[in-house]
Amino acid sequence: MAASIIGGLLESGHPAERISAADPFAESLERIRAMAPIAVSDDNATAARGADVVILAVKPQVMAEAAQSIAPAVRENASVVISIAAGITIASMQARLGPDAAIVRCMP
Repeated sequence: MAASIIGGLLESGHPAERISAADPFAESLERIRAMAPIAVSDDNATAARGADVVILAVKPQVMAEAAQSIAPAVRENASVVISIAAGITIASMQARLGPDAAIVRCMP
């Protein structure tokens, strides 16, 4: 799903150098890297550092870990966090990201 969102951003003219992506799997990172010169990492916190908007395109069962890993960057940048994970409430995300985190839930 993340690759589709990145593809849509690129097709709409969003600059590739303004996109960062993280994935624990090297083959997924290679697929994303092949799309455009996007900064990729196997570390969520690295990808979220300096971001105005963070899209969490992860499976619900790994959302808690993913949210916890980006929490310092989200607080530092006052990032908007967009979650596309089904069944994950804003309250559960605020428990990881902080009560003042700007969180959007959506289904693509």
